[in-house]
Order: sequence, then structure tokens, then C-alpha cells
Amino acid sequence: MTTQQAPNNRVLISTIEPISGGVPTMTRFIVDLLVDRGLTPVLAHYEPYSRTPELSVPSFKLGRGRPGAERRLTWGDIETHAIGAWLPELEFTHYWPTAPWRDLMASCAAHVAVSGNVLPATPYLRTGRPYVAWVATGWDEDRHDRTAAFPWPRKLLDRHINAPVIRHLESRLLRAGSTGPGTVTSTSPSTGNTGTATSLRTGPNTGTATSLRTGPNTGNTSTATNTGRTATGSTLQTPAPQPLPTVLALSAHTRRVLETLAGGWPIAGILPMPVATDYFSPRQDTVVPGRIGFSGRLEDPRKNIGLLLEAMALANQGGANLSALLIGGPATPEITQCLQALGLQGQVDITPYVPREQLRDYLRTLDVFVVPSHQEGLCIAALEAMACGCPVVATPCGGPEEFVIAGETGQRVDFDPADLAQALTAIVRDRERRQRLAAGARRRIEQHYHRTRAASIFWHAFDTTFPALSSHHAPPSPHAGEGRGEGGNQPGPV
Repeated sequence: MTTQQAPNNRVLISTIEPISGGVPTMTRFIVDLLVDRGLTPVLAHYEPYSRTPELSVPSFKLGRGRPGAERRLTWGDIETHAIGAWLPELEFTHYWPTAPWRDLMASCAAHVAVSGNVLPATPYLRTGRPYVAWVATGWDEDRHDRTAAFPWPRKLLDRHINAPVIRHLESRLLRAGSTGPGTVTSTSPSTGNTGTATSLRTGPNTGTATSLRTGPNTGNTSTATNTGRTATGSTLQTPAPQPLPTVLALSAHTRRVLETLAGGWPIAGILPMPVATDYFSPRQDTVVPGRIGFSGRLEDPRKNIGLLLEAMALANQGGANLSALLIGGPATPEITQCLQALGLQGQVDITPYVPREQLRDYLRTLDVFVVPSHQEGLCIAALEAMACGCPVVATPCGGPEEFVIAGETGQRVDFDPADLAQALTAIVRDRERRQRLAAGARRRIEQHYHRTRAASIFWHAFDTTFPALSSHHAPPSPHAGEGRGEGGNQPGPV
């Protein structure tokens, strides 16, 4: 990889490998917004050592090479770079600004991070670059359940080295765009808990304090600027301040988590994941009565699929006659064992991630979408199900608490199989109630998760952080952010 002169329209997006799941969906939305404005998105991500070991240098290979990179194409034609790391055993090195990262950052005029946690913004922070980071959750929340399965040597390494370093780094990344604790940020009350207002600030050392607010109730942008004065009273002319990074949370729940991790320093605002309501739309003639479902990484222990299966077994013992569709397989050994123990073989269909068109068709068949998770930053799949006119039953796992409203869009339940079984049975047996919840779910998405609002929030943050690129305006596409197809990464030479 060689350093290029930075063209004025290349935007680097540091993220995770864009294969499937919530973060790639977020990334694809940003990619399409950039393309619609005439900018050129470039993706980069840490390439897991388990997937491509030759790109990284683990401890037993120190002195015998350097981290490398592989250039690929994602979603047809999006330039993508898979980058290795020094000491991949230590998570905080995954996004360290090695030579491939530095060359790539130098080739781009703006820098964005989109991920489950804020760590992909590390190369920007370490090289003093402003950035816009869209974050779904905190680092600990993103991995808490997985660490329970670590072997004891890795647990010791994680507890005494990895975790302390990452928590400190995470706090720095989150605080980089804030003037400090107590800075006023705002949330628009008209959106309920989705919070689409954004407050963006310049730093305490620039001599300028700026509050920029968006949202349906503001109607304008207000700026208050304080300039210093000399002892004689004349105005002190200072250069334009360097924009600071901007951190956006995926949900109000995420914002609270991130502000706690930042020691009370405020997060700039909330950018909820929008849903293409013209694409994900109801088809009541395809609904299968009694069919419940979930879409997500089934191997992720946070998804807590065992709770869904136990509740289904209890409900069927009571005569509910439920079937289930789980998207995001294959089944883990734990899920297979649970199916056998509960006698649910033949009643549960498990499928890998599917193309977008097929996902919509699957969601349209569900009677109820279930979120049994321990933790969710938002749960984009649940929003897409709601757009298809499907009620949602969810545990108190974070993000879904903002859109799962009892009696309006679905039902909230405790982490108890009997409680979940009762809620599912009540909805599938009362068809009139199910129809009311379906209509409420669709209405909630139309009112709070439409693309125009989300695009406005992102562009406000982007233009404030990268004013030199704000002149790249293009007529917005009516389908902005709906996705660029389902083609996977295509390897290519660096």
C-alpha cells in the first residue's frame, strides 16, 4: 500500500468486517449517504487473526515481519482494506495506526468510525485527526457474555492487561469531542426516546464555544461564539479552530452508557438507525399465525436464544402451537442441545444470514418478533420487523426498550421463560390485539426512524467536523441508504 495525495472526496470509514449483522447495516447506510453526495467511501477494518493470520504479527512472530493489508471490494464496488495488527492477542492493538492505517488515512480527506464500540476510531485519535464516530454500545457491553467462555490464560490476560488499557482508551476516544463534564447537549422531546437532536462543540483551547442543534423542533442552527480581547479592548484575531471529533450514539440507552464510560462528559447526540419503510413494509397475507422469530448472530451469547426456546416449549405445552424461525445460523452446539432437550426438533427453522430481499420476506411471515437478548445497543432487525407490521416482545436489554411499548408496539418481559411464554401466547391467540400492535409497530417506525431525519443528523455532524467537504452537495436519492446489494468481499491485491 502506498501513500497517495489526499483527494478531496475520499472518506475513510473504520469499522468491522462488513459481512452481516447490525454494524454492517449501519455502515452501508453511511456508505450510501456519502455516495449520494458525490463522496467516495473507503472501508477499512481489522482483519481477525483467525481469518487471515498472515496479515498480523503475533507475539511468537515478533521480529519476523510487519502487519500487512489486503485490498478487497465490498457491496460490488466499495474499496475495502483488511488490515492486520501487531500482537493480535491484545485487543487494543487491533486498530493501532500501523503503516497501512497511516497510508490509508493520508489518502482520505475525512474520517468516520462505525462500529459496535468506539475502538475503530483509535487510528484517528492516535494521529490527531478529527472524526465522526457512530457507536452502538460500550466495549464491555459488546463482549461481556463472550468473556465467560475464555480459557483461564486469556481471562488473566484480559483482566490485567487488555481490559485496563482498553477502558482508558475508550474513555479518551469518547471524551475527545467534548468540552468537559456539564457541557449542555439536547434531545428533542418530540421524538420520544430516540433523541434526534445533536449538540456539537469546539474545544476548550480554541477560544470558541459553539452549540449546533438539529432536530424537528429547532428549525434552525444557532451559534454562539466568544472571541478573546486584548487588554486595550481590541478584538484578538485567532485562526479558525481545528474541529474536534464528534461521537454519535445509536440510541438513548447507548448514549447513557457512553457518557458514563466517558466520566460524565457528554456525547454529541443520537443517530438512530433508520429503516427503509418503503422497502420493509407489511404483507398481512403472508403472516404465519403462531410463527415467532429472531434475526441476529446466533453464536453470540448475548442473544440468549435459550430463553426464546424455553419460552416456546412452555407456550406449546399450554397449547399455543408456536413455530420459530431463527435467522443468523448455523445453530451452535448449545442451541442444538437445547432443541433436543426441549423436544423442539422440527418446530424451529434455523437459517444463515440471507440477502436483504429474503430477509424482508421472512420478516413478513412472522406473527411476533422476539428479542430475548441480555444486551442490545438497538436491535436493527427488530426495527425492520416492526416496519413489516410485526409486534415485538423484548427483554429489558437496552435499545429495544425505546421502541417496544406495551400495548402499542408489543410487550416487555423479564428474563423468565414463563413470562415470555405468557406474552407470546396472549398475542398470537388474540388476533385483534395482534393487529393493533402490528399497526402501532409500523406507525412507530414511520414516525421515529425514517431516513430523512437520520441523514440530517449525520450530515450535520459530518459538515461540522469536516467543513471543507460540506460543499460536496448532490440531490439526495429517494432511496438513500437502502443498501448496495448483498455481494460479499472480493479479495484483490493491495
